[in-house]
Amino acid sequence: MIRNWVKLWVHEWLEGTTRFQMSGAQRAFWIDLLAMAGRSRCPGIICAGQDGERFVGYPLTVFSALDAASEIDALATFGLFERTGKIKVEVTTEIPTKLYKVTILNWGKYQSEYSRQKRYRKGYKGGYGQQSKTGKPQVTTKVTTENTSELHAKLQPTLHREGEGEGEVKEQSCANPSGSHGSDRPSITPSDLKESVHRVWDYYIEKLGKNPRVLTLTDHRIKKGMARLRECIAKGEGDPAKGEELMKIAVDALAASDWHRGDNDRKKAYDSWERHLFPSQEKLEWWLEQ
Repeated sequence: MIRNWVKLWVHEWLEGTTRFQMSGAQRAFWIDLLAMAGRSRCPGIICAGQDGERFVGYPLTVFSALDAASEIDALATFGLFERTGKIKVEVTTEIPTKLYKVTILNWGKYQSEYSRQKRYRKGYKGGYGQQSKTGKPQVTTKVTTENTSELHAKLQPTLHREGEGEGEVKEQSCANPSGSHGSDRPSITPSDLKESVHRVWDYYIEKLGKNPRVLTLTDHRIKKGMARLRECIAKGEGDPAKGEELMKIAVDALAASDWHRGDNDRKKAYDSWERHLFPSQEKLEWWLEQ
């Protein structure tokens, strides 16, 4: 899936190790690599394509040409990026020309937001935050039989287990990105579900501006989250990634409701995880309808 934009984490970019370990030209080179990975038919993997099951990389001249003015040493910069856990470089062909495939590590963690946000850019704009004259939030976009399948199609699977310097993008087929790659999925363990709930909780804390030192993901909240996650996975055709994305969409709907955030006659927030967001399947579905 070729994307029009990629994410840049501003705090890490301005204050992280990248700023102090790399020259200005090397930082610019890193942004170019992110853009190439986003444009690739295999998101997160920079390559020319595939020959059957084999990846076909780019010659080094393609990478060097990204910053021809500074005459950056692409190989040396690749080495620096590998040592700092940003990429993995593989030689796909030795002769007649050496070709390089570059995988951006942690792409699934830091770039998966694109698939979820794409939903809002196509047909969902202006649907949140509208209220009736009574001050109650209005339902502006219904999830119907016709658009549910479209919504599922837009919720592309994302990778969950990547952390800073801990993993890499799962290699997908570039030659036939829209084709069938098999319907069998690995079994979902309770540990997997719990990790997913933790990610949604972190998203909820960040999106609603909660204080993580005050709010704790207690056993009760985990139980509510896991129940809703199982229901979302069922709605996402058994795909855990789609289930997690649906839960985040519910969080977005709550965050976008001024009434629930405290702009009501009582000046009171109704945005609790366990009481207002995920208390039941019915409430989950209500949020997904917003």
